[in-house]
Amino acid sequence: MCIRDSYLNGCYFEKEENALNMVATDAHRLAIYKSSLESSGDFSGIIPRKSINEIAKLVGEVEGVVEINLSNNSIKTSTPIASFVSKLIEGKFPDYEQVIPSGDSSVLKVSTKQFSETLSRVSVLSSDKYRGVRMVTSDKGVMISANNPDQEEGEEFFSASYGGENLDIAFNVNYFQEILSTIDDDECEIHFFGADKSCLITTPKNHQLKYVVMPCLLY
Repeated sequence: MCIRDSYLNGCYFEKEENALNMVATDAHRLAIYKSSLESSGDFSGIIPRKSINEIAKLVGEVEGVVEINLSNNSIKTSTPIASFVSKLIEGKFPDYEQVIPSGDSSVLKVSTKQFSETLSRVSVLSSDKYRGVRMVTSDKGVMISANNPDQEEGEEFFSASYGGENLDIAFNVNYFQEILSTIDDDECEIHFFGADKSCLITTPKNHQLKYVVMPCLLY
């Protein structure tokens, strides 16, 4: 997922037929939300991060229909009480579908809250620079461990449903924690595609939302 440009500071909106896709990435992780939308015309554009926050505030204050108009260089969001206009980020968003891993995967099913709490406890002893945590999977769950240059180490076994190939893989714990904090479902599924490949995080109840996280190297 080595993609670096100005679009890293924005959210990609893509309207195709009756679907609206929203995608954001920072080159190490990616989030995508797909929803249905019945409207005419197809459009796409990269909306600045600050504008996304303002639009979220605006639409959060009203109930009912919100109108969004996208031109070649601007977006206008209108509600019954106010409107917001912003310029779009120039540039072409990469083909995000190529970033989403696919094919056979090994799946770890976890309690979102309990898994997040386990990561928090173990990551206290991770390196301040790399913030890496190691995950070693088995048919009984996953062993999570971390260490730092002071030769301090912590580990905790997280009992969970796991099916597939046993793996030894590491991730930046901050990336995982931030994703888990946005998931409303009690459970989530972590799909592994190999020890050196990105993982895919989904929830059983919300198939519209997906997260992709790149692994990291532990030094």
